[in-house]
Amino acid sequence: HDALPISMRCKPEQIYRRMCYLVERDQLYLDPHLSLIRLSVMTGTNTLYLSRAINICTGNNFRTMLNNYRIKYATELLKKNVMPRFSFKDFHQRCGYLSKSAFYTAFRQRMHMTPKDFLNECLDNVDWKELDKERNLQSEEGTPLTITTASAAM
Repeated sequence: HDALPISMRCKPEQIYRRMCYLVERDQLYLDPHLSLIRLSVMTGTNTLYLSRAINICTGNNFRTMLNNYRIKYATELLKKNVMPRFSFKDFHQRCGYLSKSAFYTAFRQRMHMTPKDFLNECLDNVDWKELDKERNLQSEEGTPLTITTASAAM
């Protein structure tokens, strides 16, 4: 029994949970070269079982699942870094994309707006008075500033 590969002993939900644990713990989604093959090896299964597990558990394919992780990460970064002069230069690479166009396409598909529109929406929802108070308190304490917006629940 122990000689069988993990994929022969596990249900799709178990394979999927193991994969999610590894992807989230090590932020594997930020690796622009992450492939189904590499992820299946890390998960201890083969590509067929992993692909099937992802499809059964999410209704999506590997690429869509990966884009969902990356765009979620991008929106969290944008919410945390709400600044009027935020630079999008190389932002796509920080989120695991090799090309800017692939990032913008995936962002738009998932969020129904561009990253810049999303950032502007976050800026519109910042409580600037509260931010100034927090900035003054934190500069006295020497702690980093965390920006919260009304759209943090998005």
